[in-house]
Amino acid sequence: MAKEFRVVDYRTELVDLTGITVIAETPEQAARLALGEDLVRGGNQKGNVVRAKVYVQGNDAFTLVKLFAKSETQSAKRTRNAGRIRLSRP
Repeated sequence: MAKEFRVVDYRTELVDLTGITVIAETPEQAARLALGEDLVRGGNQKGNVVRAKVYVQGNDAFTLVKLFAKSETQSAKRTRNAGRIRLSRP
């Protein structure tokens, strides 16, 4: 279900806190639509800088999702595993 997201761009020194409002399915898709860049959620992002903050209105409060640039290892791993099929063992 599509929701309204507010994407705040943190890629530059001057940050416009009003953000860009878009309709999307996920925070990652919202950032892609607003900024034209594929970003990923946190996890172990040691030394990685926040590229965007995405806000979505929940029941009574806003939820914040911080997004980061894809690391080289994430991109390489996805490319390397793209053609593989994993079989589960019983």
